[in-house]
Amino acid sequence: MLQRAVSSDGEQTTTARHGAREIAVTMLREARAKTPVYAAAGAPEYWIVDVPARAVEVLSGPGPAGYARSRILRGADELVARPAGRTTTVGELFAVAGLPAH
Repeated sequence: MLQRAVSSDGEQTTTARHGAREIAVTMLREARAKTPVYAAAGAPEYWIVDVPARAVEVLSGPGPAGYARSRILRGADELVARPAGRTTTVGELFAVAGLPAH
């Protein structure tokens, strides 16, 4: 089950028991500041979608001190949405949102 929220500053958050995703247009620092909260809660993956950079940072391996691994994905790099296992590329993700590649 997904839950979506929009904070007073316009930041969108989607969380699920299988992971969390942040869409950061101007609030990248705040999205990164939430990393320890999601890791401590046990979210297996945390995606930070950096719209201006057309990139997705995927953090995995949660623990009490944060996430053990971080990958920056762009363009043709593959994203796998868990638990459904749906696959898309970073470029396709932005194209569906109507955002051109850099």
